[in-house]
Amino acid sequence: MLWIKKSFKYQNILVPLFVVLFVFMGNVKAMDGAEVNNGDVIISELMWPGSSLSTADEFIELFNTTDHAINISEWKLSKISSNTEVVMLSMPANSSISAKSYFVVANYNKDNIKSILNIVPDVVNTAVSIANDKLQVALYKGAIEDKSNLVDIAGDGNNPLEGENEAVKRSMERNDIAGDGTVKKNWHTCMVSYNLDVSVLDCATPGAKNSETEKEEPIIEPVPMPDQVADSEKKIYPTNIIITELFPNPFKAQYEEYIELYNGSQEDIDLLGWTLHDGSKSGKHTFAQSVILQSRKYLAVFKKDFKFALNNSGNETVTLSDPNGKEIAKASYDGSKRNVSYNFDGARWRWSKFLTPGLENILNNEPYGTLKIDEDVFKNAYTNFSVSTGDADGDKVKVTWNFGDGHKSYLSKTRHKYLEVGTYEGNVKLSDGSEDVVKTFVVEVKKFPHPKVRIVAVNANPEGSDTLGETLTIENKSKERVNLEGWSIATGSKKLTNHPITEKFVLKKKETKEIGRKISKFSLNNKKVKIELRYPDGEVADKVKYDHGKVSIDEGESYVKEKNGWRWVTTSQKSIKSVKSIKQEEESNQQPVTGNQMQEVNGAVAGAESVKKEYSFVMLENNVLVGKIEFKNSEARVLGTESVREVDGQYFLTAQGKEKQHYAITFFHNVFLATNLKLNTLLNYLN
Repeated sequence: MLWIKKSFKYQNILVPLFVVLFVFMGNVKAMDGAEVNNGDVIISELMWPGSSLSTADEFIELFNTTDHAINISEWKLSKISSNTEVVMLSMPANSSISAKSYFVVANYNKDNIKSILNIVPDVVNTAVSIANDKLQVALYKGAIEDKSNLVDIAGDGNNPLEGENEAVKRSMERNDIAGDGTVKKNWHTCMVSYNLDVSVLDCATPGAKNSETEKEEPIIEPVPMPDQVADSEKKIYPTNIIITELFPNPFKAQYEEYIELYNGSQEDIDLLGWTLHDGSKSGKHTFAQSVILQSRKYLAVFKKDFKFALNNSGNETVTLSDPNGKEIAKASYDGSKRNVSYNFDGARWRWSKFLTPGLENILNNEPYGTLKIDEDVFKNAYTNFSVSTGDADGDKVKVTWNFGDGHKSYLSKTRHKYLEVGTYEGNVKLSDGSEDVVKTFVVEVKKFPHPKVRIVAVNANPEGSDTLGETLTIENKSKERVNLEGWSIATGSKKLTNHPITEKFVLKKKETKEIGRKISKFSLNNKKVKIELRYPDGEVADKVKYDHGKVSIDEGESYVKEKNGWRWVTTSQKSIKSVKSIKQEEESNQQPVTGNQMQEVNGAVAGAESVKKEYSFVMLENNVLVGKIEFKNSEARVLGTESVREVDGQYFLTAQGKEKQHYAITFFHNVFLATNLKLNTLLNYLN
């Protein structure tokens, strides 16, 4: 009895626990996939046309029709390739579909610039590829060779059963009652979009309930009399009527909307019983009375007769059907312009500002243009785009660039920077107000190469005008030819300002050249500055800085990179030769110093200063600058000397003359000589 009491004590816990365990075990079976039947998971949607952003922007949607989750790990999707069924992809491990839920397998993720999806797919796999012909996608819960693993199939191996691959792409959707996926009647074309970017016009419902199928209204056919049956069975209607012009968007004060037909046969055709339809469910007009469309003539049917309205924006389709319901002619457009008509020229549809209801179409000349895009396109670097435009009618041509990454420009000549590496499909639209001509292009964006290019000299204070004379000397140390157009030079003492190189500047391999302010508006401070040479992607190719202290850089003085570092040197080779000649005449340790003996301390000169001009030198004492003398060619020389002599640590520019005795010695010497001369004369006289 004690045991029984204990069991009752815990039954409130044990009973619910067994119930949960029972349910869980049931779900485990479903998750294991052991008891999945055909129809439990169906292929519910195929975006086989791709999207308006990319033909590869495809997805496959699965739907779990059951009330429990299903494990689809390692399930296979197959396709037809070269008339053979092959595996397209396998589901990742731990993949499952919740009860009554959707599972999207896509080629691109949501954040890809080529994707129109506004949801994150359950699986992203670049193997997703749906044929536009020979379409058949199958779902297997194991190896595709074992047909007992087949769960569902979509398509019959021929052209797609539904969907549209026009300017606006529409997916192929399964009906609510799925039925056999290889039969056309069990599919329909998407009519309403869900989970797509709002900026696109394409139609699909990834991860959401498919758009509703149109319910056909029952057609009550009149019961023919016996003598009418034979005539009805024999009635064959002509097929060479075409739609030639649509006018959907008129100004209010002008024409009303119209649809134009053309009879291409050699006989007149009575349109009694024929019908016109638009893309809506209710847009239908039946010719209730006899209307004769003459042979080789045009007929305009105005809105007051056909009643329904042609769309001004979005996709619109107009269809002409014979009394038997057979489609004879069809025309579609995507959006319209004000007061221009849509015309068939015998080969294609074009917009025209010339309205010709009931008459032969008149088409204006299309705008034209020639594209020019940089051959090399790099990430984070500006690429030049230009289009030269014209129009034979003299119409003004508007330009719209679509760079393929979601950005646009409305200039005929523009620049654009791609932020990611990859392939981009773009276009430029030329519009003359009536027609749009779209030219497509594909750019391959690569990572910018970083050739070894260095700054080897800075000429911040040239003789004469700084604006005209400031230069940087650039050396190409790479093995390839380099064009610096699009690069930039950033300068400043504290904050750097970027100055693009705006013209072609080519350096051959190992070549050194000066670049000036004509092609890059940089500015160099005469005391202190930082300089960066930057690649087009903003990365730094080389940098240098100097601080000349409180003393401004002298005219003609350059900052030059040598083997042992940067040095301040002169740009005059004659001056250097002149100083070398002085050096050879000096024997003292305190002698003029040439540019080859300079040292840099904090960017200023100490122990030396370079010679700037011919016949110019400096003097030092205890490594301190004590003097600098310059001569110009026009100045007179003292005794013509060009040398320097030193006596007791002092420098003299004059040539050394003959030594002279003290004036007193000279005086007494002269007196002595005069006295001696007179004495000699007297003695000679006495003798």
